[in-house]
Amino acid sequence: MNHAPLIRPAGPTVGAHPKRARSTLRQLAGLAVAIVVCALLGCDPVPTDHRVVGTVYIDEPRVPNWPLPQVPDTATAGVPLEITIWTVDTGCRDMRQGDTEVTALGRSAIVIPYDILTTYEGGFLLTINDPGCFGTLDAFEHKATVVFEEPGTATIWLLYSTLGGPEPEDNTADGQQVYTVEVLPAG
Repeated sequence: MNHAPLIRPAGPTVGAHPKRARSTLRQLAGLAVAIVVCALLGCDPVPTDHRVVGTVYIDEPRVPNWPLPQVPDTATAGVPLEITIWTVDTGCRDMRQGDTEVTALGRSAIVIPYDILTTYEGGFLLTINDPGCFGTLDAFEHKATVVFEEPGTATIWLLYSTLGGPEPEDNTADGQQVYTVEVLPAG
């Protein structure tokens, strides 16, 4: 006659194979080692640079002292006219200054400041609207030169981004500021 013991002996549960239990522990140990090695060696997500339209603050109530674009009221025909624009980084994105594109035709010009936004596949960054973002605003100074060959009234369109989000598609030329410049005859 067989009697079941009242107290089970210490060890693996009934039906579990001891080698299978060790195999699971080895897998967990291997995973832990992989995590530690990745942390030590810096297994960073893959970075990708994107040329995006720069964010410009014009009449932004949250940033009352932000410098406005500087566009002179007058110019001389045939003499370069310098324009200064400050784009902004919220400090919660991986952003650096890019180039400034100028397209001029006759007495019209379009100026677009660009910055470089780096995104990370598999990673994430906080944005200025996230509660965990305590970034400071960084300014990138963009200079543009326009030459108007003919005297008269010239128009400069500044195209910029107003949103400046963490994704490249958030940084479109949705903002526009128009400046009028009186071009005087040379000499």
